[in-house]
Amino acid sequence: MWISALIAAVLTSTPVTLPAIEAHLDDGTSPQIEAERMLPEPGLASGAPDQLRAARSRSCSRTAQSAHRACRFEVQDDFWIQVGKCLQESNPEDRDACLEEAGAAMKDDLALCGEQYEARLEVCEDLGEAAYDPEIEAEDFLSPEEAAADPNPYFPLVPGTTWVYRKAAETIEVTVTEDTIEILGVLCTVIRDVVTEGGVATEDTEDYYAQDEEGNVWYFGELSRNFEDGRLVSLDGSWIGGIDGARPGIIMLDEPEEEDEYRQEFLLGDAEDLAEVLSSEATETAPAGSCNGSCVQTLEYTPIEPGHEAHKFYAPGIGSIVEISLETGVRTELISFTSGRASGESRVSSALAGLRVLARTAPSRFESTIRFSLPGAGEVKVEVFDASGRRVRELFDGPLGSGDQSLAWDRRDDGSNAVPSGIYFVRVASSALVGTAKLVVTR
Repeated sequence: MWISALIAAVLTSTPVTLPAIEAHLDDGTSPQIEAERMLPEPGLASGAPDQLRAARSRSCSRTAQSAHRACRFEVQDDFWIQVGKCLQESNPEDRDACLEEAGAAMKDDLALCGEQYEARLEVCEDLGEAAYDPEIEAEDFLSPEEAAADPNPYFPLVPGTTWVYRKAAETIEVTVTEDTIEILGVLCTVIRDVVTEGGVATEDTEDYYAQDEEGNVWYFGELSRNFEDGRLVSLDGSWIGGIDGARPGIIMLDEPEEEDEYRQEFLLGDAEDLAEVLSSEATETAPAGSCNGSCVQTLEYTPIEPGHEAHKFYAPGIGSIVEISLETGVRTELISFTSGRASGESRVSSALAGLRVLARTAPSRFESTIRFSLPGAGEVKVEVFDASGRRVRELFDGPLGSGDQSLAWDRRDDGSNAVPSGIYFVRVASSALVGTAKLVVTR
């Protein structure tokens, strides 16, 4: 066919040259022929029962096929636009180099289309062929106030709750706001997610969540603002449930069990994140949160980016504490956590009451005092981490009674070396509760 022949040539490493381009442009075959072949058969278009039933029984794999075809057409469109640009080069060497690059890019992009297709088919094998069309009824969801009073322990929607993460040079601050938005008749809580690098924002996102009566937290959409040099450059990744075929997904189950697998979001080609529960008894540690056999560990991935997978660890009473990229090994770690406050009784009590950190400097000594209050006796560990998330000192590990506590830190690491000036984080953890506070050391 008119375009298929050129694709075949590229895939067999045949160079894209000017004569080859001219031969295709001079071909009298209509460039629409490939698209016309994709039109539904008359019987299916008119609703022939047997054909409709067959199509619906393979909804997932048919969707994967549709996305694959769309991807290939998009690649072809991009290729021919680039060819047109190359033909404007007056220098033959520049023109030929441009055409060669266009052909190489098309080959890579077509390969990605194939990888995405295979990844989507694997999802169909795992989740089944049924259409993804969750029934959303407003009466099945809690109000934001009710969700804050009785939150999911692994994803608490409590206003004022703040998580700060460190990922290489990036800092990610996530805050549950008091703001709400109605989507598909459900009043959702707005969570703001800001990514900064070198103090400059690169992403500023609003995520929309709601908790159902069973305790599952649903993801209803996001508004993603992407910045370069302080300027807004795109809203890529944005989607809203109910608009343009987008559907909400579950971000966290009420009672996650091993081998549970679910869609977290769905907008074909733009938002296709999924998660699989690997364990509900995992162990992990971050500067501002840890779990010993009590974390939910998930595998989170998307067929849009095959091979880009991550393990996430959710601690009860806190939420996500660690994310590990399986492709690069890069860790995203929780370095600060502040529990929000909800009216009424809450089943989440993640921050130790009254945790305070005071930096006290005197001419004759340099010492920091860590004060906190324990609601009950038990085993407690107190550690100090630097801004990169590296532990520099274990101050205490043992039993403590209930009530007010006080520990002194001489501002030295585990090797008795004086720590340099900078920002540090003190983490106090018992078997069930955790609290953190920031400490500034100056020399």
